[in-house]
Amino acid sequence: IGTGPYAVTAFNTGQNIILERNENYWNGTVPYKTLNFLFIDDSSSLTKTMALQAGNVDVVENITSTSDLDTLRGNPAYQVSETIGMRCGFSYLNQAGVLANKDLRTAILMAIDDDTICNKTVGGMYSPGCSVLPSSLAYNYDKLTDATPYNVEKAKQVLDAAGIKDTDGDGWRELNGQPINLEYVTYDSRNLAVMAEAVAAELKAIGIQATITKTDADTEWNRLVAGDYDLNSSNWMTVQDGDPYGYLANWYSKGEGDYCAYKNDQYDTLYDQLGTTLDTSKRVEIIQKLQQLLIDDSAVLVHGYYRSNLCSNTATVTGANISTADYYWITTDFKPVA
Repeated sequence: IGTGPYAVTAFNTGQNIILERNENYWNGTVPYKTLNFLFIDDSSSLTKTMALQAGNVDVVENITSTSDLDTLRGNPAYQVSETIGMRCGFSYLNQAGVLANKDLRTAILMAIDDDTICNKTVGGMYSPGCSVLPSSLAYNYDKLTDATPYNVEKAKQVLDAAGIKDTDGDGWRELNGQPINLEYVTYDSRNLAVMAEAVAAELKAIGIQATITKTDADTEWNRLVAGDYDLNSSNWMTVQDGDPYGYLANWYSKGEGDYCAYKNDQYDTLYDQLGTTLDTSKRVEIIQKLQQLLIDDSAVLVHGYYRSNLCSNTATVTGANISTADYYWITTDFKPVA
């Protein structure tokens, strides 16, 4: 909106953005005359690390490999700033298709070992959780009850009781006589593709087949909006303007953003109340109830909460710290080393 310390002077799609000092900045001295942002794909963690080590860049955002981060953490020439931010890594469950069956959704959630996926498969890049809002935010996460804790045997029991069985002996279960083969749309961003592959592998243990379709971010989004998927990976900023109201519209059936065909009249009523409630404590109560409804309905496959990071060269820049709102990157705290 023009009030930041730097102003965009050039934008080259997919390549870089050039910013220059805002001479009319309202809040003190602006340290740099010019900044050059280079685009490096999120999946190219090693490329980012090597660029920092080679001195080609001073700061990199979102290194997604634990081994690359460990390399930088162990070297005093670099600062690694990390925090559990406001991002939730999750997969939409499209309830306009086979996942309209709640027993199937419940079994899927029970079959996923989020603790292992978050802490081992992606090396601690996520903190595991059961709700669509991160545990680090003040929305009563500690008062929520996980309705689908990891339990493979119980997941099998849920499927058997619902008649979702392997009747032809091929190792995969069927629903209403039709084989289940879930299309799982994912893309390379913040370990989402790795987690999708882990989920598909774990679903084999309960006889549910999932086929991974790995694409780019634009295609993933277009397929989400079109409802052309069974599971769809995503990583959302949950409180972009300091409140989750907009984000929670993902499951509000009266709105345009319910791309997973979720419908719960109680959720819609509470969401309507949230839109007209100003009292902070009452908003928290409503938000807690909304979270619990999604958990109880097995409406979302939540993986965990992303650990955002900024890595910098300590010889050239100081103050390069990541904030909870991880897209507020460059502030006047970033300064050249004297």
